[in-house]
Amino acid sequence: MNLINWRPKTVSSYHTLPNIFERMMDENFFFGYDDNNLTPSVDINESGEAFMISADLPGIEKSNIEVKVEDDTLILSAIRHTDKSDTNEKLHYNERRFGTFSRSFKMPKTVKEEKITAKLVNGVLSIVIPKAEDAKSNRLIAVK
Repeated sequence: MNLINWRPKTVSSYHTLPNIFERMMDENFFFGYDDNNLTPSVDINESGEAFMISADLPGIEKSNIEVKVEDDTLILSAIRHTDKSDTNEKLHYNERRFGTFSRSFKMPKTVKEEKITAKLVNGVLSIVIPKAEDAKSNRLIAVK
């Protein structure tokens, strides 16, 4: 079996050129990136009643996820354990990441912290942060 390195496709090399210059200014450009980066992708949406955070957490069990609030900050942390069961196996290539991560989101003071819910379905964690009643009201502010 031949192993082929996966390389994401780009639209064109022209679109990646500015990114190369931005990366050169990054302190990690010449020293390499953290190979153990496990930070999940998130989407943050807002409706009239709540803020919603969706985080991709494939392969992480519900028991290894923690969502907590500290000082108006929502903290999402989790652990992804390695699934290597046979220590006699020889690893040829590894792209999947294992370990811990933590992400923090500053919340406005106009949310109901006690009503925050989190649900994991098919590897996607959905967090709903309800707004307080006074935060939902719309009002017109006169310009003087």
